[in-house]
Amino acid sequence: VEWRFGGYKILLGCDLIIFKSSSQPDSPFSSLKLLPRGEVPTRSKRLDVWLENVMCDIPSVVWGSPPAQSRSKRGLEDVRIQKTADLPLCETPDEEGEEFSPESTLDHGRRLLEFLKDECVKDGGTYCLCREGSGRPARLLDMSPDVEEAPQQGVRSSMALPLASLCFRMAQQGNGEDQRRLWKKGLQLLEPFRKEKAHSS
Repeated sequence: VEWRFGGYKILLGCDLIIFKSSSQPDSPFSSLKLLPRGEVPTRSKRLDVWLENVMCDIPSVVWGSPPAQSRSKRGLEDVRIQKTADLPLCETPDEEGEEFSPESTLDHGRRLLEFLKDECVKDGGTYCLCREGSGRPARLLDMSPDVEEAPQQGVRSSMALPLASLCFRMAQQGNGEDQRRLWKKGLQLLEPFRKEKAHSS
């Protein structure tokens, strides 16, 4: 998906399921999202769907629940259609305070893209953006081939293990220089743990 956002043109990977309905001539395409029976979409779920629909220019979403296992019929149950523009709003009084601001969300995205533009300066570089929990600042990990050998500051934390695991999984699927670089990066992330264990023994 090619998304144009302000002055940016971004190529995004997308696994969105699109539902086509002939009963909606003014808006024939919707994204399709499944929910457990009897549940309403949470604020986080609505935000995710809103972002996907905005990026893919989809005007509505179809919410539905799979049929109970005891039933043999196919298809979806509790189907309802919601406009993308209505996703930031609460639907019931029980959801009071669960709204989100489209303007604020897009502003955060704009600032994030400006940060990445300023920090990701290597041609053909590879970077990993990660954050520990909702209250911590995001960290940008440079995984480019010519990154310095010394471990990067700020990586030693609960993020080091999952990032190292990611590097090892990517290395298993790679080959040649990329594979060697990913193995090396994973070991580099684990180095503080090895030193701690050596000092404690």
